[in-house]
Amino acid sequence: MRPLTGATSNSGRKGRFDFSDGQLSCQTEGVEAFVRASSWAAALQPDSMSRLLAATTVCKLAPGEVLCHQGEKPLHWYGLMKGLLRQDVFTHDGERVSLAIGRKGLWIGEAALVMGEPRRYEMSALREAVVVSIGAQAFAHTLCDDPEFNRAMMLTISHRMHYYMELYVIQHSSVPEQRVACVLRSMVGEMPQEAHLHLTITQDEVAQLAGISRQRTHRALHEMQQRGIIEIAYGAITILDFEELKLF
Repeated sequence: MRPLTGATSNSGRKGRFDFSDGQLSCQTEGVEAFVRASSWAAALQPDSMSRLLAATTVCKLAPGEVLCHQGEKPLHWYGLMKGLLRQDVFTHDGERVSLAIGRKGLWIGEAALVMGEPRRYEMSALREAVVVSIGAQAFAHTLCDDPEFNRAMMLTISHRMHYYMELYVIQHSSVPEQRVACVLRSMVGEMPQEAHLHLTITQDEVAQLAGISRQRTHRALHEMQQRGIIEIAYGAITILDFEELKLF
């Protein structure tokens, strides 16, 4: 496993993080344990795991720093070890459209690697984040060589497709509750492992990602709480009933 260093650039939006030699030393502690604990790792062949770990690097991102830009060549598959990442698309006139938010444990970026196409979105840190990356060559080799890894990636891509279809419908809806629920579901994923899911996110962050006012977000969250779907605390939201959240 190689430590990753990098530096921000001065071009464009704040904090492009460059996966190359630079000045910022990055955290490596616990990376192997994080990779091995990932849901897709359980059924991997030993050789596959060794290959992926050998191609693994890690970096820190400050709030607002960009992990990867829309339109660039995909070079890594990313896992979020700490913090929050946001996924956005920029229109031709510069408008920012939020697609999803990822919490600890998220892996993202596999579709661009599988298709061999430029990334269609930007990923940046909503708050300080530690990101693990696996190189494209090791990812492709394992995808072809290990049927269980291939199956896991196909399931992941299928789940994302269903989420984006739902998001398209909801973003054309004027119902704020649906937008807020969609943000929370995007943080959890399709197959949550825990009974109660604790999300470290503020109401302001939910409002920003849902594209509605803080007041409307507050009302939507409190309606969910009254129905027993979530529990609100300072700087955090706990999902008590994921099945009901999916139906909200």
